[in-house]
Amino acid sequence: MPYFLKKRQVNKLNYERFYKQYIKQAKVENGNINGLCPFHDDHNASFGANVQTGQYKCFACKATGNAVTFLANIEGITTKEAWKKLNDIEPIVYTVTEYAREKHLPIEFLTSIGLSNGNKNVQIPYYDCDRRIIATRYRNHPSNPQRFIWKKGSKTILYGLWKLKQYTDDYIVLVEGESDAQTLWYYGVQAIGVPRS
Repeated sequence: MPYFLKKRQVNKLNYERFYKQYIKQAKVENGNINGLCPFHDDHNASFGANVQTGQYKCFACKATGNAVTFLANIEGITTKEAWKKLNDIEPIVYTVTEYAREKHLPIEFLTSIGLSNGNKNVQIPYYDCDRRIIATRYRNHPSNPQRFIWKKGSKTILYGLWKLKQYTDDYIVLVEGESDAQTLWYYGVQAIGVPRS
């Protein structure tokens, strides 16, 4: 694998450059890189990868995945090892903008409830009933095998406690995770989230 300058800060891995290392007869058209699949004896350019998301699929052998699973399969390593290798090449950063797009929620709404960009991930504050931060959880890029990390010293609590004072109806919907709670809040539904492990 060629060495990419580690000092170059990018928002995420350059998927076009990454896949071109492995795909013979690679051509980029309409945001996709197409070429011969490296997972079987391909003669028809059956492989395609999206240069924005890194998701790939071979229409012949049905291999699918992302850059992490691709590298793991090509090199015969675990996905955890592949993630580390890719992250050493170019830090794979996850931003509030990407999170908003993934969850179909407005950025302005997410920032209004405290979400912000961390070093390489999205920071999600956990407030108590008086809206004091008592915990912070970091949400990593979807291809990272470790999706969530608690900030050191954080206490595990329910997500959305500060909203209890605003709730007027006699119900609260209990959901799994922050994003489900955020979606319901956006649509005016009273909810509290239980953090996923």
